[in-house]
Amino acid sequence: MNAALEQEFHDAMLGIFERAKKEASYSANRFHQLVGRLGGKAAAKQMLASKTLSEDLTHLSLAKRLDLSMEVLILEAQWAPLFSDQERAIAVKRLKDFGYTAS
Repeated sequence: MNAALEQEFHDAMLGIFERAKKEASYSANRFHQLVGRLGGKAAAKQMLASKTLSEDLTHLSLAKRLDLSMEVLILEAQWAPLFSDQERAIAVKRLKDFGYTAS
């Protein structure tokens, strides 16, 4: 896999953490720790594989800032090589469950 793309995604994951903290007054500390420990791609895959929704998604939904979620991030075209169709479908379903539609 493309190591540079994985590093860019890792940086983007850290970026949404920082943006959520500044723009939505939400500090997703567990998310930040998981990304730091596993790396962005592995953390995203682990969260997508979980049967339970993250509290981060709930908090961002309540703040009306799902645009800062990992699920929205992984659906960006540039990250497509990092995730399977099934993983992207999970992200879409979770976002739809929260009523999110991309603008």
